[in-house]
Amino acid sequence: MKVATVVMPFSVSRSVDATLISQVEDGIRVAIERGVFKPGTSLPTTREIAKSLGVGRVVVERALSRLKKRNYVSARPHAGIVVLDSGEKLWRGTVLIVSTSHAGSYYPNVVSYEIKTRLLNAGFFCLQVSAESFSNGAADLSALNAYLRGHVDFAVEIFNSSPVERSLSSAGVPFIAVGNKTCRKRHCCGNVSLDWNLALPEFMKHCQAQGVRHVLQVSSSLRKMADMSTVLAEAGIRCERCIVKASRKLPMPSNFERASFGVVRKFLRSCRAEGRPLPDLVFFSDDHLAAGGLWAFADAGLDVPDAVKVVTWANRGDEPAYAKDLTMMVMDPRAHGRAIAKGVIEWLEKGRLSECPTLGPEYVCGQTFA
Repeated sequence: MKVATVVMPFSVSRSVDATLISQVEDGIRVAIERGVFKPGTSLPTTREIAKSLGVGRVVVERALSRLKKRNYVSARPHAGIVVLDSGEKLWRGTVLIVSTSHAGSYYPNVVSYEIKTRLLNAGFFCLQVSAESFSNGAADLSALNAYLRGHVDFAVEIFNSSPVERSLSSAGVPFIAVGNKTCRKRHCCGNVSLDWNLALPEFMKHCQAQGVRHVLQVSSSLRKMADMSTVLAEAGIRCERCIVKASRKLPMPSNFERASFGVVRKFLRSCRAEGRPLPDLVFFSDDHLAAGGLWAFADAGLDVPDAVKVVTWANRGDEPAYAKDLTMMVMDPRAHGRAIAKGVIEWLEKGRLSECPTLGPEYVCGQTFA
């Protein structure tokens, strides 16, 4: 007898510790809990499930026997294995949030939290996975690929990563890419652009109004964004650069703060020793670098903004603590998460995106550059 071809919303692996029976049991249970198989509907036959998963019928029968004891399914005459109504909340779909940044990074974590909160409130089940890069630059996709073996209706990729986009595309999962590059992979439904330079016009206008002629830019060797040197040079403003090489042996963000303190203190001492004037303004391309730099100014007895003006890149809710209001190019991860979640819900409910927003920092003028 020819067995009908069905596609189960999960797969099994013989290279993991869990038995095939446990994997089939968990796969069907999760599919029921996430609303893939709805109460009152019949599951595929044991033959169809076995063929789809590449396992024996005995494995499927034993997995279903366990699910019957747990009241997830019941055998009904002429109907087969029927999904029971457990009274638990059934989800409208499953969304996977994939972060490609460091697990301790504030911005992607808060963005992910906001997306997850709004999707859960809208009735969608959320999973979150990190696809961080190893020191050799290769992305670790093992956890991502494990999730993709299950049922995923949609995905959100936070910060572009070609390996992640290839995995999502190969799995046939529609997704939104969030980052400063345009993804053209198959199944990419839209790009939410992160424009790091969105606050530049206001910053430059402020520099010109204040007569700034010399800027020191303090950047991390690990951070490629928020580079003002080219724009400042085009405006006729001298830009001097200090590169902070943070130690990987110390935990983040204290490694950035300590390294910045040392670099800025050395710069200030060299200015004093050589009789060079301080720059009109110091721009920190990272809020943790700013925390260390402000510490160095205080250690040298320099007042901000009288001795030197300061502008820093920052994330709202994670700004450096300082006695005066900081002038900042500030990212708002909560607002960004809400904007992304709105687009995801629109796609899940309507199958389309009316628009993909451009997100970036806002220029906030404080007392450190008055």
